[in-house]
Order: sequence, then C-alpha cells, then structure tokens
Amino acid sequence: MLINFTFSNYRSFRDKAEFSMIAGKGMFDRATLQKAPGFRSMHLLPVSAIFGGNASGKSNFVKALYHFQQMVLSGKIETDVFKLDPESANTPSVFVVCALADERVWEYSLSVHNKEIEEESLICVKDKREIRVFHRTRDSFSFGKTIGIPRDNRKKLELIGESLAPDSIFLHSVQMYRIEGIESVLSPIYDWFQNSLCIVSANSRRVALGVDLIRRLELYSGALSNADTGVDELKLTEVNIEQLDISQDVLEKFKQSEASVIFNTDDSTLVLLKADDGIHAYRCLSIHRDGNGKEVPFLFTDESDGTRRLLHLLPTLIDYEVKPRVYVVDELDRSLHTNLSRYLVEQQLKIARTGTEHRQQLIFTTHDMMLMDQTLLRRDEMWAVERDRHKSSRLISFEDFVEIRKDKDIRRSYLTGHMGGLPRITL
Repeated sequence: MLINFTFSNYRSFRDKAEFSMIAGKGMFDRATLQKAPGFRSMHLLPVSAIFGGNASGKSNFVKALYHFQQMVLSGKIETDVFKLDPESANTPSVFVVCALADERVWEYSLSVHNKEIEEESLICVKDKREIRVFHRTRDSFSFGKTIGIPRDNRKKLELIGESLAPDSIFLHSVQMYRIEGIESVLSPIYDWFQNSLCIVSANSRRVALGVDLIRRLELYSGALSNADTGVDELKLTEVNIEQLDISQDVLEKFKQSEASVIFNTDDSTLVLLKADDGIHAYRCLSIHRDGNGKEVPFLFTDESDGTRRLLHLLPTLIDYEVKPRVYVVDELDRSLHTNLSRYLVEQQLKIARTGTEHRQQLIFTTHDMMLMDQTLLRRDEMWAVERDRHKSSRLISFEDFVEIRKDKDIRRSYLTGHMGGLPRITL
C-alpha cells in the first residue's frame, strides 16, 4: 500500500508536493481503513480522488509517480524539470515513496539532476525504529547494519554501491546479483514498484486483458452486465487462425518461444494459446440480445469508448483477489457516465470493508464534480491541484479545511472558490 508520495521539480510542479494516504481523525467510514503494521494509530485510506481544472497538474501528478517507477525498474535516469523558472534547471528533481510492503514500511528516495544521481537512500521502519538500509551520494556509499544479510554479503553490496556509475540506480542494479539476504531488505520495495504499483493513463489499455478474460470470464461478464453497458455477457469463441491477419514470422517465433500465450494489443481480446496440437486462437465477444431475446455477438471494437474503458478498469475491482495492488488511474471518468465512475469508487470502498487482508488502493484524478461528495468519500480522501502565481502546480488536501463540516455541501464550497483548484477563466 502507498503511505505517501513526495516529489519536486517535475514538469508543472516546481516546489515540493506532498500526497498522503494516511487517514485523518475523521470518523466517517472508518471500516474501510487499513491498519499499518508496527504503528498503533496509523491507518491507511483505500481511495483518494484528485480534482482540478484542465492543465492544473493532475496528470503530471500521475506522471511523476510513473516516472519514478520507470526509473527504478529500468535503471535509467531521466529528468523533466519545471521549465518556467530558470533556477529549476540547476535544481535536482526529488522523488520519495513511503510504502507498505512485506508487512513493513519502507521509504525510498531518489534525487536526480542532469541524468545523474545526487542522492539515493532506503529506510525500513520496523517496530517503530528507523533502520537505514543504504545511503548513497555522489561521493559516498554506506550500507547499514541490516538484519538478515551475512557480513560477507554486506561487503559485496558495499562494493557494488561504491563502484556504480553516477547514472546507475543501486536498487535496480542489485536485483541482477543473487546475494543472500537482499530478498528481505532490498527486494520488497523493488517488488512493490514492479508488481503492486499499477498506473493507468487516460488512454492506456490493459495489454494482458485477453489472458485475464480467459481466466476470469464470468467475473468480467457479470461486472459489465451489472454496470448497464448493454452487454449481457461475454463469450469466448475459437477463430480460424488462418483467417487472422497474423504474419507467419510472428507465429513461428511464438512456436519457438517458451511462452504459452500471446495476445493482440489492439483491442486486447484476441489470444493465441499454444497446445500440443498447435496454436489456437480465441476471441472474446460481447453478447447483446435483440428484442426477441436472440443473442447478437459484437466485437469490442464495435463497443462504445465508455464500455471499452470500463472493461480495462475492471481489474481494479477484481485483482484484489490475487494480491495487494495500488491502482493510480488518470481521468477515471474518461468516457464514463458519472454513475459508472461512482460505481467503481463504491465497489472499491466495498472491497475495503470486507477485511484487512485485501489492502488494495485506488487513487484517481477526475473532472467529475459529482464524486466530490462527503457521503461517498472522507474529506481526507479528496484533493485538489491548482497553479499558483508562479504557474507551478500544488496539491491541496481537503482535510486542511477544518471549517468544512461533515454536513456541508463540499462541492458547493469548492465551486465557489473557497478551496482552490478551480480554473481561472477570463472571457
């Protein structure tokens, strides 16, 4: 789970922006909160909504987290600083994530400048104690007295850290070495970036959706039908592979590969499966019924943008059965009716109430003011982004507005400009 994310000097954000998933003192819907292990009073939120006008910086918040994730996973340093202040070109971009992984709290930070690392560190918070795993600057590297790593292996890690080039990330680099002990102190936060953090852009499609449809067709079918999309059910049908526009080179490479499945990325509903008797192709069709109750199959390319968008967002409601995930969705409401957007949020909160073992979070940006509702979301689950007089984006937590009572129309307060985050339109 994400505890907080802090960053600065990235795209439209010049100054430090702090985003937190730590619950405040509000009593509304506390059944959805997750207790952080090792902390007596810290509870984490299952949902957060980020509102704001066009070009306020909402998408750049999502991109900042994605940028951080990709640097960690690829090991490549990239910079995209605030461009409206000349001093920003000489200032490092800083990214810090505090997350719950492997039943422990980790704080990983990265400071980069001109595609090189200024500082990198990892801290583990255990039993209310902060344990520094490693700390690195341009001129030094130190590895803490970490539990679980033999002394000789700790020396190996120190040598790796001291010999790394300035444009190499230590957390990424050590994953290729099979050193005993790192799985307990270096792998959890790396695995969190790789497997738990799922970022969905406004235009992205779930590439592996076809495989997931085969595995959990009934769940997807029921969810689309319940959402009143006009789709009555989903069905898989085998298609003649010779009639598909797939080159022989692709098929031959697939035969020779170790993979057992490959999928089409255009609509993500065509799947090729390798079997003993050759390669089989399956396509998922959406089934509608006409006025006489007769089934009429549709390709997903014939469905509305909203239905297709919803199909790719449904894993946010289904994946909790597999493993804890943090879904960060840009423009949740894109192509969706407000009732569908609300449905996704309500289902996420419903999942959170079922028990602490799920530990799934949904963080999203939106223009949908109907979701700014204190009967749906806690005040600490609502944020706004606005540009200041320097045209720099800043994050505002609704929790900071103590004068906004629980029984007050928070949407009205926002739209009248009392809380920031509104576009400044001049005609």
